[in-house]
Amino acid sequence: MSAESRTLTPLVEIIDEMLLISRRIQALPVDIPGMRGLSTVEAMILRHIGRTPGVTPGKVAEDIILRPSNASAAIRDLEINGLVGRVPDMVDRRSNHLFITEKGEQAVAAMHKTWEEYYSGALAADDLDEARAVVHAMGERVRATMAGDSAGSDES
Repeated sequence: MSAESRTLTPLVEIIDEMLLISRRIQALPVDIPGMRGLSTVEAMILRHIGRTPGVTPGKVAEDIILRPSNASAAIRDLEINGLVGRVPDMVDRRSNHLFITEKGEQAVAAMHKTWEEYYSGALAADDLDEARAVVHAMGERVRATMAGDSAGSDES
C-alpha cells in the first residue's frame, strides 16, 4: 500500500504526529550539571515519580507499561544517582514509596528547559492554550485508563 493511498483520520494523524514528537523529545540531549545523561526509561520514570510522589515501584512499572524488572533496575540507578528516594510503607514494611529528590527536581527542570529551547516558536502564543487543551484531554484519557476508570473511555 502506498503512502498516497493511505488516508488517516484527523485523530490518527494527530496521534501519529504526537508519537514522532515524543520520540524526538526523548532523543534530545539534556545537559544535567554534575551527572551523566539519563536513559529514556530513567527520564520517564523520574518525571512520573515527580508527578506522582509516593508511588510504589510496582505502580510505576504498571503506569509506564514497563516490565517490573526493567523499572526496578532504572529506579535503582536513579536512587544511586541521588535523583529518587524511598520511604518504607508504615503498614507494610516490605513496600516502599518513591519520591523525587532536589537533585531529581533539577534534572527534570533541565529536561523542561531543553524542551522549551527545542520547541520554542513551534506554536504561536495564541495557539498554545488550544494545543494544551487538546493534549490535556488526551492525557486525561490515559490517566483514567491508568486509574482503572473504564467509564472514562466512553466520555466525549
